[in-house]
Amino acid sequence: MKVETLTNWDSKDPSNKLHILATPSGLGSISISNYGATITAFNIAGQNIVASYSSPEHYRSDKNPYFGATIGRVANRVANARFELGGKTYELDANEKPHSLHGGPGGFHQKIWDGPAIETRHGREVAVFSCKSAHMEEGYPGDLEVKVIYSLEEAQKAGQTVVELGVEYEAELVGGSNETIVNLTNHSYWNISGGPTIEGTEVVLNTASHLATDESLIPTGKIESHPKIPLTSSGTPEKFTLGPDEPAVDHCFVLITTPPTTISTLSTPLQTFATLTHPATHLTLSVATTEPSCQFYTGDGVDFEEAGWRKRAGVCLEAARWVNAGNVEGWRGMVALKKGERYESKTVYSVHKEQA
Repeated sequence: MKVETLTNWDSKDPSNKLHILATPSGLGSISISNYGATITAFNIAGQNIVASYSSPEHYRSDKNPYFGATIGRVANRVANARFELGGKTYELDANEKPHSLHGGPGGFHQKIWDGPAIETRHGREVAVFSCKSAHMEEGYPGDLEVKVIYSLEEAQKAGQTVVELGVEYEAELVGGSNETIVNLTNHSYWNISGGPTIEGTEVVLNTASHLATDESLIPTGKIESHPKIPLTSSGTPEKFTLGPDEPAVDHCFVLITTPPTTISTLSTPLQTFATLTHPATHLTLSVATTEPSCQFYTGDGVDFEEAGWRKRAGVCLEAARWVNAGNVEGWRGMVALKKGERYESKTVYSVHKEQA
């Protein structure tokens, strides 16, 4: 893996550098900003397949819908912007009233992360970004140390050269409290169409089961087949095509229907959640994860036309724990981190281009 750092990318904040990781052949490369440990580009055969901005100012804008950012301390929604832990109620910022979303307004997506430190793990070179979250920051208890670990490799699969982006998370509670809640993810908007929207992208999901929600997208506790995902006669999901407006989806799909109880998912084998293809670009993207669920969002709320993006700019594939798990008895074990434990997960995005 080749690493290049652009130190003058952000004229207003010299600590916010841009780091380019590339495969040895140059077939694939990703760019990562210290601001939010954000993926600002993923190039495959000369095409960028994530919605991104050319200006750091756009990433700092209130209109930025978390393009490429690392999300925490708790990804997705926390119902009514509060949770209970150890007999105590913790109040959060209701930045998506009445709920808290993606760690609050000062979440990990707005932090300047340290790094990257280039390390060798399990025989592969990785880039490690790290940050600290103080006790009661955004309302969450405990001093938390967090790492996001990026790797970029080429692999041969079925005669194709595949570029694999690995994203791993680690978090440890080091003080301030004996317990907290954690749920980390990446919020890239994937777009393999070569155009301004995801129209024409063909999708196959490995599950149609999702956490049914109320009108404000808080899970009701039921797991149901999603009404907008077509099924074959045997009940498995079949291929569907994303149009200019439909299907519009923003739900958490479950890869296992029994709530996990461990804070590390690394012992779980990688499971493929989705495979996306586009006939015009001949690109295929798949996502596999150790996590128990993945939020599938078709980007219908994107509205940042002055930065070049609008509705359905990309598809979010947010591998993480179940939504609002910290407030549901029986789900809490997957997000409750105790001192002495380590939160861990891994997600792999694989991309290849078919020969036309």
